[in-house]
Amino acid sequence: MIYLDHHAVSIPHPEVLRAMEEARVHTWANPASAHRLGRESRRHLETARTRVARAIGGSEAEIVFTATGSEACRLGIHGMLGIKRIWMAPLEHPAMSGAITTSGLPHQTLPLAPLLRGELPPAVGEGDLLAINWANHEIGTVFPIEALARAAKERGTRVFVDGIQALGRLPIRLDTVPIDAMAIAGQKIGGPTGAAALFIRRSTPYDSPDSGGGEERGRRPGTPDVERIHGFGVAATLLEERLAQSARGGRIARLRDRLEEALIELGGVVNGRETERIATVTNVSFLGRRGPILVAALDLEGVAASFGAACSSGVDEPSKNLLALYPGETDRAHSAVRFSLGPETTEDDIDGAVRAM
Repeated sequence: MIYLDHHAVSIPHPEVLRAMEEARVHTWANPASAHRLGRESRRHLETARTRVARAIGGSEAEIVFTATGSEACRLGIHGMLGIKRIWMAPLEHPAMSGAITTSGLPHQTLPLAPLLRGELPPAVGEGDLLAINWANHEIGTVFPIEALARAAKERGTRVFVDGIQALGRLPIRLDTVPIDAMAIAGQKIGGPTGAAALFIRRSTPYDSPDSGGGEERGRRPGTPDVERIHGFGVAATLLEERLAQSARGGRIARLRDRLEEALIELGGVVNGRETERIATVTNVSFLGRRGPILVAALDLEGVAASFGAACSSGVDEPSKNLLALYPGETDRAHSAVRFSLGPETTEDDIDGAVRAM
């Protein structure tokens, strides 16, 4: 099978799998327990916390482990105190838009063009929250987060970032980028599913919206899955090589460009090419076709691709992200296929996918 769906779940790194297998016999006890077995689990948990914090330029006290990126988005948005209104970008993952919708706060979508230039409209002000992704999951569009965060801080606006697709694909240093909170997930960087994290800056007023035990310093109740979190921590130590391959001009970028040029020759229209994009994804429309049908046909040919977000698979609706980028172009939004690449992708994979198309 040719796997070109890395934005849904990346292939677990062999070192991660080995580390999780070795940790399994040491991490089954509750890390909150005071006995020796509990302390051993807690040691693995806190080591992972240190590794994840270092990977993004945060501190251990600012990392809250969760089970999923969606949970991290919900906890971050619902738990931030003193917010009067939420402003969101048009190109958002359902995890973000769902958390905003269920927050109970007034919310509004900002125009796309100024955000891509790093500009905030005058209406965004003190007591507001800007909720925005760093890199779009479907098209790959990158938002200038540092510029937007600095503009927001000048107005007293807080910033929540969905960094799930950006981690491992863009350099992230939160010691220099003044955001308040960010969601990340292990399964996008060669780690396991079931392990994610919420970064909450120490200075950000926050109270968990969930009730229960005192785990994660009271910010996320429930017994953590230490084995999976340990795998997430190991994956966080391997980001340097992944970043090098995903950089502009890197190996993955060259493979993505090769795929795009071949699909254009087959009549494809590359979406988002006019914006800055991460190198690990291409979204291509085949006008007059249906994206879900093309994805199903590719599966029969041994190629794994997707139509939009994996959590929306099986839904034959036009892509909201593409309609935001290309208003009124319903056919373009209906006929798109997302191909996402990772460190394991080879030239043979690209050529095989082109033959299948």
